[in-house]
Amino acid sequence: MGFPHSRGVVLFSLLLPLALCFCSSTPAPAQDLPSAQAELKLLFEDDLLYDRLTAEKAAAALPTAQYVAANASDAEGQALGRRALAEIARQLNHLADAEAQFRAVVLLYPGSGQAVWARYGLGLVCEKLAGALARPALRRTAIAEFQALLASSPAHPVANRAAEKIGLIYLDSREYEKAVEAYTKAITSYPGTPGAVFAHGGLAQAYRELRRWDDAVTHARLRASSPRYPRCAMFLVIAGMALAGKGDLAQAAAEFQKVVDGYPGETEFRAQALYQKGFCFKALGDLTGAVATWRALIANYPSHHLSLGAQEQLRLLGGS
Repeated sequence: MGFPHSRGVVLFSLLLPLALCFCSSTPAPAQDLPSAQAELKLLFEDDLLYDRLTAEKAAAALPTAQYVAANASDAEGQALGRRALAEIARQLNHLADAEAQFRAVVLLYPGSGQAVWARYGLGLVCEKLAGALARPALRRTAIAEFQALLASSPAHPVANRAAEKIGLIYLDSREYEKAVEAYTKAITSYPGTPGAVFAHGGLAQAYRELRRWDDAVTHARLRASSPRYPRCAMFLVIAGMALAGKGDLAQAAAEFQKVVDGYPGETEFRAQALYQKGFCFKALGDLTGAVATWRALIANYPSHHLSLGAQEQLRLLGGS
């Protein structure tokens, strides 16, 4: 249970001036409190779990978060509104404010389910600050936050993402063996969850760096086989590059073609697939296929930076 409402407002006002500024500067949304809370849960729980939360969505939810934080009478509702403000600050890269707000939720509402979400948010903020401030030690702080969450609340809905994020930090730190260990643990501990799906993608990347090509292909395909999750095309590209790495160029070309055929809206990954597919054909001695593929890249994505590379490859082939 959190602190009584009046004491919570006083302490919150001392710790979180940005949140109070938010609450006084924007009119309340035209909706009732239960609907407002349901909207916040959808965004800052469901969408967050599945990586569907964007900065645009978060910013648009600001009036709703202000309204809930100012008007909820129960501890869980207050914690939800205040954590939503913290999530909005994080999404908008106001990282110091986000950190302070997350810590306030943990302090004010230690028995709330929102405190567990806030600890997850703290881990994400520390991870992001590590890169923004060039302070790699903050990655260890992020891992400690995620580990504390897993130790105290292993059955919480966000625990699976905390387990997966530990692997991501090791991956970003180029500690690939540790990343493999953490991702594998996330998959075995939380099978079928969003964290497990994302962990397959992390394993694909770690195994590719370790030149364990077959494992990289397996996990990249597993990650790409979940269409409700974003960036499936990216992992088909990774599978194709791993196949090329092991020398299976025909299969690699076929994998890249899956991206071209199946993801018409994925400009970045289709361009990557066409570029890499051209190299597969070139290595196979199919210069006609290579030329046609690079020409397709140039024709479809003339302003993409890889089109310049395709033009250079055509020039090297004699201006074909």
